[in-house]
Amino acid sequence: MSVLPNTPYFGKLEISHVYEYYEGPRLFNATNGAGNNYIAFWIDTDNESDHWLYSSISEEKLELLNSAKIKLRDIYTYPEDILFRVRTFFNPNMHSEIVALSPNQVTEEILPPSDFYLEKSDTGQETFEVKSLENISELYVRGSTNKTKPTLGAVAKVSDAFSNLYKSILKKLDYTPSPLIPVDARTGSFIIRLKSPKIKECIPIISQVFKILNENDDPFPALNEIGADIGAIENLLEEVIDGKVRIQFSQEDLFEAELNISEEKARSALSTLKDQSSSLISSALVPQANDLYKVFKVVELKSKGDFITPQSIDLTTDRQVAYYLHAARMLGLLAKNNSIQSVGYQFEKLSKDQKMNIASIRFESSECGWAWLKWANKKTLEELDPDTATQFLIEQCPSLSKDTAERRAKTLKKWQIELAKFRFQSKEKQ
Repeated sequence: MSVLPNTPYFGKLEISHVYEYYEGPRLFNATNGAGNNYIAFWIDTDNESDHWLYSSISEEKLELLNSAKIKLRDIYTYPEDILFRVRTFFNPNMHSEIVALSPNQVTEEILPPSDFYLEKSDTGQETFEVKSLENISELYVRGSTNKTKPTLGAVAKVSDAFSNLYKSILKKLDYTPSPLIPVDARTGSFIIRLKSPKIKECIPIISQVFKILNENDDPFPALNEIGADIGAIENLLEEVIDGKVRIQFSQEDLFEAELNISEEKARSALSTLKDQSSSLISSALVPQANDLYKVFKVVELKSKGDFITPQSIDLTTDRQVAYYLHAARMLGLLAKNNSIQSVGYQFEKLSKDQKMNIASIRFESSECGWAWLKWANKKTLEELDPDTATQFLIEQCPSLSKDTAERRAKTLKKWQIELAKFRFQSKEKQ
């Protein structure tokens, strides 16, 4: 009895290497006449047949597998092509059955053991396991086609956009929005292992978001219903389109959430979201720095080339420093990477009142300030009622919980009260 399928679907297969043998091959590499490689993993036996999980594998990835640079499970959870469940019958007169598997059919029950590596050598095959860390997830970034690979720039931008989406979900769940922290990377297209706070709580929402984007022609109603941060999703879609990539995110070794849509569908989804979300705002665009003069102090220190510490701006934690850096970026006084540019240098030369005037103009024209004005049907900052800040965030920033919206509104209210009089004075002088 041959363990190979007796149908021509894969071509004429021959076993080129057996990795595990127990009363017959249980894990092997088979090659057809055209040189295409398949990894076959035994998953079950019944009275009539053996059941196998087949995945095609490129020569490049096969070399990585054989040198223990990727896990055996990676071949099936991050496949280069379609996976197949193959049934080979003990009766040679019965034709083998081959069924293509969708991602949700690749369950834990049929996958190889977690953290299982292979190392091929001249003396034989060694297998070993590496223990996983807690709260570890994997972000897998690959080209939009099997023939393309993402650039380093695309990986960085997609990773950053995904991290912002993850933080917005933590906020929605009322957890501290801690960042995803890189642990290491594994060879693949790009497989980045991340320390992910509250991963088990966040994964169901990420899966839901990706499912909506993958399947819905108009994703806005469903995303808005679950309170997803539309701005963060728009940013992620933009990077996925620009980078020409697909992404997959899961707890380590599981196959849970994949954003796998065509460029055309991604562009359509992005356009639809932007059309319907023009009055909404991402939580990432709402300031959390109450003291405007400390925001100005950040710009002053940056202009001198000084390092920003909690002590240098009279704060107590690095998280608070991050809030003030964010506020400076939001006002356009620092670049996205927190570096100071010409606007910041010019701002630093102004008097205190002039700084407040410029800050009032910049807040009014920021995405958060402009969204508040549109929601309130007002034209200028001084026309806004500061007491509407809470209701504005509750209605227009659905990714924030009510409690978080109330906390964030305190900053908006304080900014409006302090800046409005300087905006008004500037117009009087004109």
